[in-house]
Amino acid sequence: MSRRRPPRSTPSSACSAASSGWTKRHRSKPTYDQHRHFLRAFVRHPGHRVLPPHQVTVQIVEDCLDETPGWKKSRRNAIRMLLRAFKWGVKRKIIVANPIVGIEMPGKTRVLN
Repeated sequence: MSRRRPPRSTPSSACSAASSGWTKRHRSKPTYDQHRHFLRAFVRHPGHRVLPPHQVTVQIVEDCLDETPGWKKSRRNAIRMLLRAFKWGVKRKIIVANPIVGIEMPGKTRVLN
């Protein structure tokens, strides 16, 4: 009888499960699309797919955000999506701990009409 190994926990598995799971069922399509966009960009960043969640650091996330210049105004939202995905993964026991719990959240930008 062969033993099946449990699936390996990765940031990709946590982000994918959060996006396709709860967000898809409980949020509007535009919100789901935005979540999926940010989470996919993070997990597709070089090295993140194979990195165990406990090795993800605030610095890795900030480097990813810095290398995506179009996200300057969306940085706060991108961080919120990642925090939420990792928190969801912890609640569902997909990952053990949220690796970016201490990340600094940028202030809200005010739009003047």
